[in-house]
Amino acid sequence: MSAPTLPTDASSLEALRTAVDAMGEQVTLLGPGGRVLHVNRARRASEQADADDADRGRHDQDPLSSAASGDAQSRAIAAGVRSVLSGERDTFEVEYSRGRGRAVRWFHLRASTIGVDGVGAVVVHTDVTRRREAERAQHHRADRDGLTGLANRRLLAHRLEELLVDGPVGLISLHVHATDPSRPIHLTGDRDGDVLQETAHLVEQLVAEDAVTGRHGADRFVVLLPGVEDDAVRRAALPLSAGWHARLRRRHDLTASIETLVAHPGDDAHEVLDRATGGEHAGADGTAVLAARG
Repeated sequence: MSAPTLPTDASSLEALRTAVDAMGEQVTLLGPGGRVLHVNRARRASEQADADDADRGRHDQDPLSSAASGDAQSRAIAAGVRSVLSGERDTFEVEYSRGRGRAVRWFHLRASTIGVDGVGAVVVHTDVTRRREAERAQHHRADRDGLTGLANRRLLAHRLEELLVDGPVGLISLHVHATDPSRPIHLTGDRDGDVLQETAHLVEQLVAEDAVTGRHGADRFVVLLPGVEDDAVRRAALPLSAGWHARLRRRHDLTASIETLVAHPGDDAHEVLDRATGGEHAGADGTAVLAARG
């Protein structure tokens, strides 16, 4: 964002204030030492709308005093603005968030010098929330299964790689398939969407909070349990087997098989997932399969 254009005869701070007040962008003018000289109308209006306490607007309008809040984001912004005020650099740019949860908003901040006596920097804030939300939605579509919302193959492999850095990871693979192996069924979202969605919901309900759950292909669901070894993986799988057949056995042409294994640091995440989802074993009760592998 370029600096505001002043009238040809303007040389005073008052003329600059008038110019920035006419801008749609949110602008703060700082003196050479960092003192706030002016906050334009757009910035004041935004802070008044967002303020949730008496000090919120004052801190957000002043990028240097906000560093007193102690959070890393505010300290980084303050350091960048100070580098412009000190002459270390001509411009400083960063994107930062404001607010929490669904009310979070994103801004692009650009601090730059300007040739007006008494002004150390012009700090321009541009709302980029819509772009950020579009990028987040794009990433979500790339990493999530469209039917269930669980992690897809790509995200499962990525998360497994991350978890294996810290230690062993237990895997549970739940395979939804035909009761009669001689009459295989290819699950589809159009015909079997209710079963697949209920399975996804059940898996998320019955695993630990720190588990990663995902869908691996049309008919398999995978749970990653960080720091879990063989016996603990098998114990964690038992409720999934019992829960699935208690809730979803009404579909007489479908059943669920469960396998477990443990991956260790140094294992290839893609190979581990292929092992976890690559085969079935006959269970003693003829319905649920719980086979320890690895």
